[in-house]
Amino acid sequence: MSVHSAPSRVRFLRPAGRANAGDPGRVAWRRASCRQLGILLVAVALGGVAGCGEGVKWDLATFPEVHARAAAADRLTFVYFRNWYRQECTDFEESVLKDPEVLRETGHFTCVPLEYQRGDQQLGQRWGLTQTPAFAVVAPDGRVLVRSNPPITKEQLLEALRAARRDFAELKQGRARTAAEQPVVIP
Repeated sequence: MSVHSAPSRVRFLRPAGRANAGDPGRVAWRRASCRQLGILLVAVALGGVAGCGEGVKWDLATFPEVHARAAAADRLTFVYFRNWYRQECTDFEESVLKDPEVLRETGHFTCVPLEYQRGDQQLGQRWGLTQTPAFAVVAPDGRVLVRSNPPITKEQLLEALRAARRDFAELKQGRARTAAEQPVVIP
C-alpha cells in the first residue's frame, strides 16, 4: 500500500501499484519516516540512562553481569536505583551525580544504574532499599558495604563511597567485619 494526498489534504492508503514512485510527497514522507525512526531508535537506546548523571561512567548491562565483571577486576560495584518518572531521582542526578567531586569518587567503582520499578525492585528490597533514589555499594564477594535510601546529599554519598573503599581495603587485608558493622546505612 502506498500513501498519497487527496484534494482535501487527508492522507490515506491505496494499493501500491497505483502510486507514482517519483511523487515528491511520497519521497518526503519516506524521508520524514526514516528520520523519525532514527530519532526513535536513539531515544529508546538512551532511555535507560536518560538523566542518569552524564559524567558517571555507567555500565548498562544487568546487575549480575556488571557485578561479575567488577568482581573479576577486584572492584567495588556502585549500584544506583532510580525511577525514570520520579522528580527526586532527576534532582539527585542533576545536583549530586554530576558534581565533579562525586565523579572523581565514582571513578573508583564499577557503576550500574538500575530501574527500581522495572524488575530490579526485589534486589533493592533484599538490600533494604525501599524507595528511590537509593544506592548500594557491593563488594566482589557480594557483601553490601554501604547502602542508603533517600534523601541523599552529596556529602552523604561521598562519605558512604569513601567508607566503602576503606572497608574494602580492610577486607582485602583480611580483617573480617563483625555483625554489628554490617553494612553501613546512611540515615
